[in-house]
Amino acid sequence: MITAVDIDGFWDLVERSARETETRQARVAWLEDQLSGLPVEEIVDFEVLFTLCANRACSWDMYAVFWTVTGFGSSDGFEYFVNC
Repeated sequence: MITAVDIDGFWDLVERSARETETRQARVAWLEDQLSGLPVEEIVDFEVLFTLCANRACSWDMYAVFWTVTGFGSSDGFEYFVNC
């Protein structure tokens, strides 16, 4: 699949958001600001790549890491753990 925002561009934006901000809320606002200047197709490409990456993180191996780090397992906690 060829996208206007490819996987390298996706990770570049994500990494830049981490360097430019200090909190999760600020990072989301920074990404929204950056994405709002892009054509609709590129915004959709970013969302597709975000969803693909988030879905990859939802695995039994990642759940084992979550359980080990937190000492308990809840679906809400795991979702927050994966999406942070």
